[in-house]
Amino acid sequence: MNGAAKNTDKELWRRLPGDVYSPSIHVTVKGDIGIQVGGKVIVLPVEAWFRAAEKHHEGIDPRQRDTGAGWGPDGNIPIR
Repeated sequence: MNGAAKNTDKELWRRLPGDVYSPSIHVTVKGDIGIQVGGKVIVLPVEAWFRAAEKHHEGIDPRQRDTGAGWGPDGNIPIR
């Protein structure tokens, strides 16, 4: 393997299977969650992802929370 590191991450989901540029979610060997979108990857413990989602959720009008409204037209969470 020419000194390359072995990938120990386990992919959980990929929007377009087989497309390496497609958004994806993986778990690291340490149990952290990695999310890849647009060529960028953010890896955080699950508790940190939960806090980020909770903070985002608090910014959405409560009347929209249960309907899925507040999400972008492409199904992604809008960046605030």
